[in-house]
Amino acid sequence: MNTKKPEYADSALTHAELLCEIAVLREKLKSAEDYNEAEKNRIRLISKDLKLGFWEWNEVENQAVNYSEQCATIFGISLEELKSQYRTFDDFARSVHPNDLKRFHQDSAISNQMSLKTGEGFSYEYRIIRPDGQVRYVKETEHVTVNPGGEIISSFGTLQDITELKLTVKALQQSEESYSSLF
Repeated sequence: MNTKKPEYADSALTHAELLCEIAVLREKLKSAEDYNEAEKNRIRLISKDLKLGFWEWNEVENQAVNYSEQCATIFGISLEELKSQYRTFDDFARSVHPNDLKRFHQDSAISNQMSLKTGEGFSYEYRIIRPDGQVRYVKETEHVTVNPGGEIISSFGTLQDITELKLTVKALQQSEESYSSLF
C-alpha cells in the first residue's frame, strides 16, 4: 500500500499544531475584516455629514472607475444611475451649469497640471444641474496618479456639496447691503 505523506509531514509542526495555527489566522482575518467594515461605515457617516463624495477616474480610457454613494446624493440620483449615466468626462460635463462650463474645463485641465507639478490636490468650484433642474454648488478636489513615464493614468478626488454655504454667504451679503443702504 502506497500512502502519500502530506507536504507538511516533515515539518516541525504537527497536524494539530497546523490546525491551531489555521484557527488563529482565521481569527486574525475575521478581526481585520470587522475592522475594515467598521472603518468603511465611519467613512460613510463622515461623508454624509460633510456632504462629501469620493470618485476615481481612469484617465487613459476617460472613464469613471468608481463613485461613492454620496456623489450620487449630490447629483440627486441613485448610485446605479450615476454609474450608468456619468461614465465619461463629456457625460459629467453635461451636468455642469452652462455659465460655469468654460471655467470647469479650464480648471479641470489646470487641476491635472497642478497635481503633477506639486503632488498636491487642486480644488475648484462650479455648479451642477440635477436631473430635476435643481442647481447645486460643488467643490471638487482632484489628485492624479502617474505611470513611471510621468503620464497621468488615473485621478481620484472628492466632490462636496457646498450649496448651503454659498446660499448663506449670498444671503449675508444681501443683508449687509440692505443694512448699509439704510444709512
